[in-house]
Order: sequence, then C-alpha cells, then structure tokens
Amino acid sequence: MAVSRKRRSLLLATMVIFAALAVAAAAALYGIDRTADVEATPTGSTPAASAVTKSSAESAPNPLLVPGIEHVHMGDSYAAGTGPYNLVEGAPIPCQRTTVNPGRLLSKRMHWRTRDVACASAKTENLYIEQYFGAGPQLDALSARTRVVTSVLGANDEDFFDTLVTTCAKLGDTDPSGSPCRDAYESQFRAQLTRSTGPNLRKAYLDIAAKAPNARIFAVGYPWLVPAEQACRPSMRFADGDIAFAREMQALLNAQVKAAVEGAGGTFVDMAEGSEGHDACESSDVRWIEPAYDETGAPTGLPANHPNARGQAAMAQALEQAIRRQR
Repeated sequence: MAVSRKRRSLLLATMVIFAALAVAAAAALYGIDRTADVEATPTGSTPAASAVTKSSAESAPNPLLVPGIEHVHMGDSYAAGTGPYNLVEGAPIPCQRTTVNPGRLLSKRMHWRTRDVACASAKTENLYIEQYFGAGPQLDALSARTRVVTSVLGANDEDFFDTLVTTCAKLGDTDPSGSPCRDAYESQFRAQLTRSTGPNLRKAYLDIAAKAPNARIFAVGYPWLVPAEQACRPSMRFADGDIAFAREMQALLNAQVKAAVEGAGGTFVDMAEGSEGHDACESSDVRWIEPAYDETGAPTGLPANHPNARGQAAMAQALEQAIRRQR
C-alpha cells in the first residue's frame, strides 16, 4: 500500500513536470510573455476574476438589437433617399421620401418600428417649424418612447449645399483651370459653417436628446461628392482648382455635424473613409453619388449630387455597424 502511494505520488509529480514543460514550450513557440498576465492583473484581483469581468462586459446586451423598439429617422434629402425610387405611401410628395432611404433599409434589417420624417431640402429650422403641408416639425416625431434616432442634417442651412454644387459649378465654366469658387466664396462658406450651421446643429442635437431622453442618437456624415484632386468635367463642372476646395468645405461641414452630435452624447457615423473612391466622378458601377451630367455633358436624369441606391445602402450599412458596436 505504501509502495502504491509512492508510485502514484511519483507519477503525479512527473505529470506536473511534463505539463509545466509543455506550457513553457508553447510560450516559447508563440512568443507568449507569461509575465504580462501578472502585470495586467489589477491589484487585489486575480486573472480569473479579471477574465470574468471582461467577459461580462463583452457579453452585455445591446439594447438597440431588440426587435420592435421605436426608431425615428429624420433629416434632409440624403436621409429621405431622394431619387427615382418608390416613394413612401402617404408621405408628402415634396419630401421625396423613398422606400430605400438609409433609415428604412436599416429598420428593415433591425426589425424596428420606424417613424420616418426625413424630407428633401430640410434645414435645421425644420426640426421646429413645418416645411410643407403634412411635413410638420420633425422634432414632433420624438418622445420618451424613442430608443434610436438616425439623421442626416446640416447641408441645406444657409443654402450651403446648393451654392456649392450649383453656383460653383457655373463658375467653373468661366474659369475651368482656376479656382473661381474658392476666390468668391471661401470666406463666406467658412463663416456660415462655423458661425451659423455649427451652432444650429449643436442646438438641434441637444433638442433631439431632450425630446428623446431614452434614445441613442446617430448622425451620418455626408459621403464625398468629388475626389481629392482630379476634376472630372463635364460630369462635375467644378474648376480644377475648386475640387480640393469642395472637399475642404465638405470636411468642415462634417466636422460641425460630428461636434454637434457628440456634444449631445450621440454618435457620428463617418462616411469619409468608406466613400473614398465612390464619389460622383467615378464610373456608374462604382460611384455612390450621382453626377449632374454624364461623360458627354448630357444631364443624367438622376438626382444630381445625391446618393444612388448603392450609396444609400452604404450609409445604412455604416449605421448598422455603428449601432451593433453599442453596449
């Protein structure tokens, strides 16, 4: 009996030694620093306790993934999905609210109950006042029951977007190799975006948060209209020197949106990286934004300077990714 116990003890000791050697060999093979586990463990806790805490945090339920929660989608034509698509039945026709806009595509995937009040040409003031008959203040759609708010807003304040894509395009015809838009509008655009649009957006998102205190708020940035450098006349009639200027102004607008929504505790969904290489100067099978004219200079018949179906789907996907990261 004593011999048997001795043999078992010897066998157990041998197994422990071999196990230790195996762990050491694995550590050497994969470059694992075993001291890192100890150093990363907070004082007064154990590695096991830390692992449990981390696992619990990672597995915390995302409240936005619950089917049937109330979602409000708001904003301008980029939010409304303006284009040659099916209009939402019963929506005011001037709003050009379509069934494939980013908010509706997202809602369909998430199985939410959605109230869509997005409307073409909306400005931040249309959160507070009626825009068209039947298109009342967009803030009225919000309540304490709202759990998610998605929006695209800001480009129409001070007629910034229209001036950039229409007036500056006409100026490009007068001086194709110059920078007539920068020369005429740089100081005006910068002042408008920082002194008017920015404060308007900050107030808007704070008011959204106040009207929907239980909601997570997501603001989508505007995808790139044009490439960083190369002009593409006649599709987009910006002068050579105004392509970079258009990007600068669009980046400044998106910066105002980002600061405003984050200041209200919300999330900015940045489209800059994702939309790179999908601007209106790209080929029809790649671009997310439609140009005003085709390669021959003829009107495309599509909503110029607005997302096509591919662009709207990309915005919905970016929103979904941001939402799924929430805890």
